[in-house]
Amino acid sequence: NSTTPFHADAEENVLAHIKGDKEFYIYDNEDRSLLSEEDLEISPSNYRNKPYDASYEDKGTLFRLVPGDGLHVPYMMPHWVRTGDGYTISMQMTWKTPEVLRMNKIRLMNGTLRRFGMPQKAPGVSPLWDKTKIFVHDAVRMVLDPLRKAEPVRRLLRRLIYGKNANYYYDSGKA
Repeated sequence: NSTTPFHADAEENVLAHIKGDKEFYIYDNEDRSLLSEEDLEISPSNYRNKPYDASYEDKGTLFRLVPGDGLHVPYMMPHWVRTGDGYTISMQMTWKTPEVLRMNKIRLMNGTLRRFGMPQKAPGVSPLWDKTKIFVHDAVRMVLDPLRKAEPVRRLLRRLIYGKNANYYYDSGKA
């Protein structure tokens, strides 16, 4: 009787269900009445769990999983999960294709630019601007990645760039 809250994952995912009963609700990732483009941006200060409204119920597809079932969850597909009375075991295999990595760079840049008061268009709306964001992302990472190897520096950089909530998972004991 536990729940994984409504969210979308920034990778491809296959779930193999091993034990117990599980209800897996998946929603259309093009339906912006569920999650806005801003909700899909990637930012260390933006928690992945999103608000869920009971009105979403009719928009989703329910998969009732029993042991032996498998389920593909595509990139950024909103979903939530509820387990049955007993304990459950599932295994997830995740991966990032070159296209997913590209989209994540754009979504991270969009989230970062929004943090500094510059809302961005959805990926794909402006291909030239998307390429520019990827170039800037890669250039900045080339400089920052060596610095990020030390955890205290990583936390400091997150806080400087994304604000006081960027390390929420450390402060709440969720790490």
